[in-house]
Amino acid sequence: MRYSALTLLVPCALVLSACTTPVTPAFKDIGTRSGPCIEGGPDAVAQQFYDYRIQHRGNDMTALRPYLSDGLVKLLNDASRKSSA
Repeated sequence: MRYSALTLLVPCALVLSACTTPVTPAFKDIGTRSGPCIEGGPDAVAQQFYDYRIQHRGNDMTALRPYLSDGLVKLLNDASRKSSA
């Protein structure tokens, strides 16, 4: 009887300790976002992005700014400068 009670007690103790353990995030949130955002979930935003790219075939990255992160805009601008130089 003692063995079966211990088998039930250990998983319950682990579950209860997991509820009270503080968790640190994997990455630091940067707070406010600097650029404007597009409304909608990931699928809707992706669809709007692809629709815009099909309608406007140019290399103007500034018009795509609401769809892209700061780092991605910088990376794309650097790549376009290297290819044109």
